[in-house]
Amino acid sequence: MAQSDMRFASKGGKISFSTNTGFSLENGLCAVHTTRGELRPLPQRAVNRGVRLELNVRRLSGSSIEFWQSLRNLRPEMLNISAIRMFDGVLRLAGAGWRVAHGELFQKESYFDNYSFFTGGLLAPIPGTEGEFGMSENFPFPGIIFTHPERGTVLMGVLSQERCKPSWKISGRGASIRLTAEERFTGVPYIRAGEGRELTTERWVMLFTPGGLEDAVDEYYALLRRRIRFYGADSILRSAVMWGSWNYNYRPRGHMDVTHDVVAANSKALTRLVPDKPRFVMIDDGYQRGSVSGSTRGWFASCLEIFHPDGQTPHDPKLFPRGMKATADAIRKGGSEPAIWTTPRVLRSSSLVSDRPELFLKAFDKIGKRTAYLDYSIPEAREYARNAWNTICNEWGYKGIKLDFWSLPYEIPEVIFRNRDRTAIELRNLFLQDLRDIVQPGGYILTGCVVNAGNPFVGKYVDAVRSGADIGDGSWKLMLQSAMCLTTTIPFCRHDCLLADADSIGWNPLVTPDENHLWATMAFMSGGVCEIGGDLTKVSPDAGKLLRLVTRNFKPARRTLNGVTGAGINNLPASHILLERDDGVYEAYLNWLWFGREITLPRPARDLWTGKRISGKYRIPPHGVILFKR
Repeated sequence: MAQSDMRFASKGGKISFSTNTGFSLENGLCAVHTTRGELRPLPQRAVNRGVRLELNVRRLSGSSIEFWQSLRNLRPEMLNISAIRMFDGVLRLAGAGWRVAHGELFQKESYFDNYSFFTGGLLAPIPGTEGEFGMSENFPFPGIIFTHPERGTVLMGVLSQERCKPSWKISGRGASIRLTAEERFTGVPYIRAGEGRELTTERWVMLFTPGGLEDAVDEYYALLRRRIRFYGADSILRSAVMWGSWNYNYRPRGHMDVTHDVVAANSKALTRLVPDKPRFVMIDDGYQRGSVSGSTRGWFASCLEIFHPDGQTPHDPKLFPRGMKATADAIRKGGSEPAIWTTPRVLRSSSLVSDRPELFLKAFDKIGKRTAYLDYSIPEAREYARNAWNTICNEWGYKGIKLDFWSLPYEIPEVIFRNRDRTAIELRNLFLQDLRDIVQPGGYILTGCVVNAGNPFVGKYVDAVRSGADIGDGSWKLMLQSAMCLTTTIPFCRHDCLLADADSIGWNPLVTPDENHLWATMAFMSGGVCEIGGDLTKVSPDAGKLLRLVTRNFKPARRTLNGVTGAGINNLPASHILLERDDGVYEAYLNWLWFGREITLPRPARDLWTGKRISGKYRIPPHGVILFKR
């Protein structure tokens, strides 16, 4: 690309960007709000109120620019920083047809006990769109994208997330649109800088591509790969098949109905199903003490309180009579590696909270009336969590960790930590790094709730993330729900970095074979992880055929393209998906409608599910699908 593809200017604490296709951000003010007032960047080495604040800009390529602010406190008294503004200026767009894209245009969390409200789409017209973006609890993509079908795409985002989250505000209509970009931090009232301390903001990026949204995301990940070691890049989950006990569980007590014998038997069955790939058997919620039928616990996802020494075993002795280490050993004996579900969320009524209330965040209803979380700013709370992970990974011997319901203390703005030396993002990173340090070599971390809508920075610590809703028992309603989520989240993932987990593939006998194939296709095409569910010891012929096809054809992926830059998100999940892999490209046409859908194939293809040759015009039945390799 030519140097003129993106131009920038920086003067007097203001910055401007423009492309040669009619996009410009003009006179964006940078500032830091402190106890000494609002400070603006000054020329190099200049000092204002005892602070040296500079705006740094450097070109990364002909189409991308990096910028950040650096601050040094030169006075003896503490400097408290309350707000960081990276751009506050005017957005100008030549011509009609521009749209803005951000994950929160589809869904926000606000907050977990009353969560997931639909906001309308993924791309919205601009002018005409106003609002704040970036602070939802469900890990939105850390960038905002402006795209035009003929004038290209501009992405404004961050290349780091060490202390703060990026947020944007679009205001004004007509020809006058204002864009404000800020770094937001939570958990503490201020970021503090003592005498002589130097702070830098996160590293921000502006990049331009003549292509669409997927091309801009590709460019963004190319920049990130130079700076971040992504665990997903060489994770065991790139080639392994993972069986979990939660989804497609039709035993008498439902999802939580899991025992030592069930797990051991499914490890042997998984080895027979997948003899030539790495295998993990994952025990989900239901192994902890109080899980057996008739317990007063009821369904509540909790885990860490079971390691508080109060005279009880951490596991349910009726379901796992020999303990969790013996079950891990049985999984290995059956031919798989053991994995287990965990969460730092605990019951507020537990003996741990009663005995040690000072270790916990102050309770408030945003987190849930029954819920408590360790205050990770307290060293003893951190040590308790590390000891629990050590028990699970090293004493019990579980190599894979599913981490669920974990993010609320670090993502909800109302949380205030007792110690004020780290922001919520700093503590989030510390929490994840502590777990990573304890996970065995060759193991993995897979995060669950909340859904990751494309934030790559957790990939510094974990292998894979849930990118869709819980598939549960695989009902038609849950298929639609999860497919809608996947349609919006997958365009922001790249499978060679942070692996996406669409959730389990299995067989629901209460829906049609076409519907089971439809969901299996969506998950197969969307995810970088192969997760399956159901009792593998009692598999019907149709279910067995589906699982064999999925597990044999699964291989590491590069990226998924599902056409969101065309019509965008409407009332249907994606209907045409491409999956790029080293061994070629898979293509799927999905029909979520209640009537047939006619397509025309440019060349003959063989459907993976039926083995039939298809060519020319073809009518996909209601709730049907075709999947083939190009």
